Amino acid sequence: MLTLALALVLSCPQRIQVVAASARSTTATLTVSECGRRVFGPWRARVVDHGLSAQHHEGDGTTPTGTFALGP
Repeated sequence: MLTLALALVLSCPQRIQVVAASARSTTATLTVSECGRRVFGPWRARVVDHGLSAQHHEGDGTTPTGTFALGP
């Protein structure tokens, strides 16, 4: 199971998490949590035509894996 997490750094952490069954998956499950509790989702998500990749390059048709901060 692969996870892409986008963390908003606030006093109480918020997280947008996208989980796919494998690197070749083109769909995933998206949830939003706050303070460790799910507040939205789960929803079905689309993760581009060629699945997920730790070595993503713009234009290669994959979605990057990892943890990314949002905001300033």
